[in-house]
Amino acid sequence: MYDYDGRGRNALWTFRRDTARAAQCQRELLRDIIHAGKDTAFGKKYSFGDIRSVIDYQRKVPLTVYEDYRT
Repeated sequence: MYDYDGRGRNALWTFRRDTARAAQCQRELLRDIIHAGKDTAFGKKYSFGDIRSVIDYQRKVPLTVYEDYRT
């Protein structure tokens, strides 16, 4: 027989563990992307080397749409 209650508790624990770090994981990913792109034309244009936080990124990099990148 399956222990559905136990499986559900395990799934819930895993979900809570993973989602508790979501914001931290997103900040780390943004940091890595900024670091990797700091020497690109886009990174230089928006001073990626000076970005230290999400707020810095939001202030320096404007929102864009697809048409902004069309050639």
